[in-house]
Order: sequence, then C-alpha cells, then structure tokens
Amino acid sequence: LSLGTLPPNVKSPYGPLIAPQLYAPNHQHFFNMRLDLAIDGSKNTAYMIDIEADPDDTEHNPYHNAFQAKKICLETEKQARSHLSLEKGRSWKF
Repeated sequence: LSLGTLPPNVKSPYGPLIAPQLYAPNHQHFFNMRLDLAIDGSKNTAYMIDIEADPDDTEHNPYHNAFQAKKICLETEKQARSHLSLEKGRSWKF
C-alpha cells in the first residue's frame, strides 16, 4: 500500500485524497485486452490518460521524480486515434 501525507486542507495533484491529510500516490500497472465498449449500451465516455513529468523545480519537485496523470476526453473516433506512448505511460479509461 502506497500512501502520502498532506498538510491540513491541501490537495495533491499526484493522487486522490482518501482520508483527511492522506492521499494515494499515482502509480502504474500495465494490462492489455480488447474491449467491446457497447456491451452496456452506447452512452460511454472514453478518456486517454498520459503521464507527464513535472518540471524540474527544486522548490516544488526537489527529488525530480514527480508526475501527474493528464486525462483527455475523447469525443470522436477520429480524436481517439492514437498510438501506444511508452514515454507517457498512455492508458485509456472508459
């Protein structure tokens, strides 16, 4: 279990708040599969998620290892065309 602590009333961009002053840091797992997205109907939303490193800022990123998950809503099939991006840890959420 990976956890991080926060000062009171502060949110972390590096993971969701799971209890007061406690957050679960973003991390990665890789799975591959084919999906039938119409199995539960046609009203689904697709997101492409890229992992982006934070700038090398000694004040806010002193260990140069911080990253965030950037979620992009895919509204059309054309917009959803993409390639696996290992450098961004690309994944999709439906």
